Amino acid sequence: MDVNYQEDDKTISPPWKFLSSKFISDLCDLGDEKNCLIAVNAICYNKESQKKLLENFRHVKNVQYKAMIETGYNKVILLSRNESPVQFKDGETNIMQLESMLKKWKVPNKLLWIKDLEMENLLHEKSLKEIK
Repeated sequence: MDVNYQEDDKTISPPWKFLSSKFISDLCDLGDEKNCLIAVNAICYNKESQKKLLENFRHVKNVQYKAMIETGYNKVILLSRNESPVQFKDGETNIMQLESMLKKWKVPNKLLWIKDLEMENLLHEKSLKEIK
């Protein structure tokens, strides 16, 4: 999920209505119980927004694993349901799975996309901070 900010609140992106525990829980409920992975891209422009964001994600229901990747203001929150096929702690496998997915989608510049996002570094175990 990657949504831009509203004009009335520039401390967070996406708007809080997309970051509430209920909205994220409902979003997770739309996925298959065994194979659901949700990635939320959020930007917190102050410490209060970051604190509220983490608190909201702590209260998300129906997920087994919650983790966050931080790159400056940007926070990527990953949530997986039971028995997710993605192993968060295995970056190399994640890259192979991502490449396979992109190949199925017939994305022409998949290798550039993966390189530009530095996906291997971001998905490595050291980059993930579990949300408890």
